[in-house]
Amino acid sequence: MSKPLKDKRNITSAFSADDATEQKVLSKMCFDSASLGKVNPLLDANRPISEASSPCLSKCSRYGRDSQRWDGDIRLVTGAVPITKNGEILMCSAASKKQWILPKGGWETDESLEEGAKREAFEEAGVLGELGPRLTAITFETRKSKKSRLEAYAEETGFCGESAASSVAAVNECGNMSDTACNSSTLSSEGCDKSQNVIVGKLPLPLFEQFPRTSSDMYSSSSGSTSSFEDDKAASRSHIRNARLCRITLFPLYVSNVLEDWPESGRARKVMSIDDALKEITRPEMRSALLEVKERGLQHIS
Repeated sequence: MSKPLKDKRNITSAFSADDATEQKVLSKMCFDSASLGKVNPLLDANRPISEASSPCLSKCSRYGRDSQRWDGDIRLVTGAVPITKNGEILMCSAASKKQWILPKGGWETDESLEEGAKREAFEEAGVLGELGPRLTAITFETRKSKKSRLEAYAEETGFCGESAASSVAAVNECGNMSDTACNSSTLSSEGCDKSQNVIVGKLPLPLFEQFPRTSSDMYSSSSGSTSSFEDDKAASRSHIRNARLCRITLFPLYVSNVLEDWPESGRARKVMSIDDALKEITRPEMRSALLEVKERGLQHIS
């Protein structure tokens, strides 16, 4: 059965055209085949760059979670850190908030982790390219789950008034997400802004298990599957509307082509240095990925 598709060109960025990087500038920031050969030695330098770097892509974005991959109750997410030839980061705007983010989305059952990362980069940011090494997987709690815990705690304990209201409001307006939130271990270990840690700090709520297995135990790049996926396929449907934890795995993507028209072309795009990207990014799980790219020097091809 074919995967449901949705035309998301009607997404409107909260950023103005002046905030974004122009297409003609972006098109000059792409790697050539010779440079990408350092990333992927099997790349045929005589093949057109768009063909060499592109998986099977559609003009519309995928939607729905019927084909979503899970590890138990944890929704598995993949995506990319788009990198230009001068070592800068290409970011796209969030779908409904004035935030710069990295392209990411659910990893699905008909694709490998790497194919999913390329697909998300294409759908959300309109870029093609070659992937670098996998970054460390990060598990985080969704915003909806965190909000529910806060409300349940307030109702059960009688914790109310201005502090409770402001705590729930902080989850709703937290700068690190439109639909996801980082867990307290990520907030503390990655040096995120203290205001993002205040909710868990003030309310001693029980948290879900925070530490996943290593990505090498979880994933098989060749098959694009985990050991439990086939056995749990039917059971996974019960989680579609109840995702509490997500595990995100991102890859550097060395940009070879910046498209003028892509599935979610209502999003704005902006190129900035990795240090500026770290200042702009408000989602802790994405900030953690950028920090790893910087620490490993992956923004430069040697």
